[in-house]
Amino acid sequence: MNNSLKDDGLLTAPVGVWSKEKHNLVSYYSSLFATSMMDKWDCRVYIDLFSGSGRGRIKHTSEIVLTSPLRAIEIPDPFDKYIFCDKDSECINILKNRIERDFPYVNAEYIRGDSNIKVAEIFSLIPKPSHSYTVLTFCFVDPFALSNLQFRTIMALSRLYIDFLILIPSYMDAHRNLSRYLLPSSTNVENFIGLPGWRKLWFSVKPGTRFGGFIANQFGNQMKSLGYSYNGLQDTVLVRDPRKNIPLYRLAFFSRNALGVKFWNQSKKNTQAQLSMFE
Repeated sequence: MNNSLKDDGLLTAPVGVWSKEKHNLVSYYSSLFATSMMDKWDCRVYIDLFSGSGRGRIKHTSEIVLTSPLRAIEIPDPFDKYIFCDKDSECINILKNRIERDFPYVNAEYIRGDSNIKVAEIFSLIPKPSHSYTVLTFCFVDPFALSNLQFRTIMALSRLYIDFLILIPSYMDAHRNLSRYLLPSSTNVENFIGLPGWRKLWFSVKPGTRFGGFIANQFGNQMKSLGYSYNGLQDTVLVRDPRKNIPLYRLAFFSRNALGVKFWNQSKKNTQAQLSMFE
């Protein structure tokens, strides 16, 4: 795989160097998932709720890399269907152009709009399973801030046979903005973790607990209530800015199947050279 690309003249947003770690993990899990399930399910679907334009330029360098949508397409055994969503019309249009240019064989759908608002449309584009046609879905969720994702969106999609890999902006947003989120007028945390009484829980935690870890753990507990496996923060990957060694976000995987959890653990183990893992 070529990690450094030539500029194709289309929109290429600046991204942090740590994003390479994230996309390596997405790529590794996608490949495991798609190949292992190819002969077991009739249709394998990949969803990216915050897809972007498919390429990123590493800040302060000239390096251009593929981001999650194209990393999930270039795997050895591609998914049977891809669904990409982004509220930025320019990004989704450019992603479509890149896929049609470089991967013309791919069966892809493109949704322009906020994934929280468009969730019914996303749901409608997933092939309907039946007794004679099985469908398995993997969904990557990459919000920049708590305000970008509402837990009700995850709940709606969880009615499917679906695994999730979710970026929880625990430090680059939640921890930095604790004082603002504690204001009664703020609903960002409530919407993100789907828990109206979160403030009472926060004030009851033991001293020294970091708000970013608290948010990630509560999100995990909410997923557990939907039947997904979650055993604590040790199940997640904490990604740091390698230049300053400061925490940024957690990548949390959720599956209802032991095989999915096995794939996740294998993905963590085999990308540990790229990913810094902290419990």
